[in-house]
Amino acid sequence: MVSIYELGSEVGVDLTPYEVCVKYSAKFKGYNSRIILNKSMSKIEFRLSKSFNGVDEDICLGLYQTLIARLFKKKVLTLRMEIFERFIKNIHSNYIIENSFSDLKLKDSFSRVNERFFNGSMSIRRVCFGKQSYQTLGKYDFNSDEITVSAILKNEECELIDFIMYHEMLHKKHGFGNFLKRSYHNRQFRDDEKKFPNYRLIDKKLGELSRRKRREQKKGLKRFFD
Repeated sequence: MVSIYELGSEVGVDLTPYEVCVKYSAKFKGYNSRIILNKSMSKIEFRLSKSFNGVDEDICLGLYQTLIARLFKKKVLTLRMEIFERFIKNIHSNYIIENSFSDLKLKDSFSRVNERFFNGSMSIRRVCFGKQSYQTLGKYDFNSDEITVSAILKNEECELIDFIMYHEMLHKKHGFGNFLKRSYHNRQFRDDEKKFPNYRLIDKKLGELSRRKRREQKKGLKRFFD
């Protein structure tokens, strides 16, 4: 088996000054992973989802190289990295997806948007409300095939939730370019986004909602500590 030190060398990174270890964690959703550099201890730790247990060796080698290249900001793309990238892009087509929703409001929103803009062809593993985020109102996770919507939208009008849902579903439709230079909001994505009715008005409403909710939270904290 190729060592991680050899993998680093292939992308122009000398890892010999570091102690390297790989750990698997059940905390990661889907096929997520991260790399941690501890300079004071000269240690690099790869943390991988347990989903990678049993995955083909070439795919894992590509994952290691992708993480190394990101950490050390190396703009390279090896054959191993391409194999891993193809694996992540195609993984959800390897099994039947059963849509799962944490809230009926999200289920209804997904159904409306799916029928109106994607002819009912879009599938998703899970859609849920997350924390009360004021800056990131929605997020699509490529590795777990999951959409998370900020909890500040729970009691808001359906049109706002539908726009966030549409935006995140577009991320799944368009993908992310490549793993070194991810292009989330390219021109084609923006052109599709503007097809949502009253796009600019809704975008403005979401900005106002985010600022209002943030102010309300700050006032609540001030009353709590006064």
